[in-house]
Amino acid sequence: MEKKILITGGAGYIGSLLAFHLIKEGYKVTIFDSLFYDNGYVLQLIDKMATENLTVYQALLNNKSKIFSSQNFKSFKFINGDTRDKKLLKKTFSDGGFDFVFHFAELVGFYRCEKDKSLTREINFEGTKNLIDLAISHKNKLIYNSTSSVYGSRENAEDILDENSPIIKDDLDTYCINKLLVEDYMLEKEKDNKNFKFIILRPATVGGLSPRMRLALLPNHFTYAAVVNKKLSLTKPQNYRTVIDIDDLIKAYLTIIKSHNWKNGIYNIGNNNMSKKEYASEILSVTNGFKLKFIDNIGKERNLKISQEKFSKTYGFIPSKSFIDTITPLVNLLKERPDIFSKDNFKGVLNEDLDEWNLLLS
Repeated sequence: MEKKILITGGAGYIGSLLAFHLIKEGYKVTIFDSLFYDNGYVLQLIDKMATENLTVYQALLNNKSKIFSSQNFKSFKFINGDTRDKKLLKKTFSDGGFDFVFHFAELVGFYRCEKDKSLTREINFEGTKNLIDLAISHKNKLIYNSTSSVYGSRENAEDILDENSPIIKDDLDTYCINKLLVEDYMLEKEKDNKNFKFIILRPATVGGLSPRMRLALLPNHFTYAAVVNKKLSLTKPQNYRTVIDIDDLIKAYLTIIKSHNWKNGIYNIGNNNMSKKEYASEILSVTNGFKLKFIDNIGKERNLKISQEKFSKTYGFIPSKSFIDTITPLVNLLKERPDIFSKDNFKGVLNEDLDEWNLLLS
């Protein structure tokens, strides 16, 4: 019997690629998404990839339109909804009979969440609570994406952080604060619901190609700036960041749902622990060169390394892709089509406002 899977935020950066791979593996997928980021066109891309056996690279390269047309998709079911809509969410769970729920439907990104803190709380905490309560009542296994950014910025990044490392809340941004609120809510719910099956993942910064690109993530942002703008501006280049390839992250999700050794808990997942200057050097090795400059106060200044040893020991999965593996397909895509994301004024590929994106490229 085919397994049924709900992906909230399934038209987003991570959710869209996960949906594609689950469809390929024979799962019955329902995507629940508000299309907050004007990203409805991604649904057509997923369907085209699944029905015509295209790679992400091919789908992005040949995509002619970012206009969304509502339709019945051949390879998955789509529900245009918001997790704050309790009535619709309840119907989705009642009708779905899901085996697994992946939850990505939150506002993401430093600038976006700081701009409207109350909206961020409504969606990222209150909306997510609605979903958690329904997952418990319907006995669905829940995989929730938190973030390794909850560890904040460390003065000494030589210490590699694991799931027991203390959380320093004083300097956390709105996005991270709400992630921790959700984590705490899930852990509290577990106490009264012993059959509640859940995984909280704290992924490193993700990079690589997806049907719905997010350009402002460090690997994608640095690569775009270097290849298209021929210049990259860094704040605190000595600061460390952990990165994971999006394909490795998808493989980790698939490992979880196929595992016979489900174990509730919080798990870091990441691979490459390098400084921002080292990431820039890696990009230089696969491009034609660019101007590197150092500037103050661009983006959120994080400084951390994480360990994913717990996840590897529990689920037997180790990420394999290097940073070069992550950026090379994007480098090739941008060399072939430098305007592929900018031709529509970056429509549907940014969580940030255009002026904030331009600041990152300054």
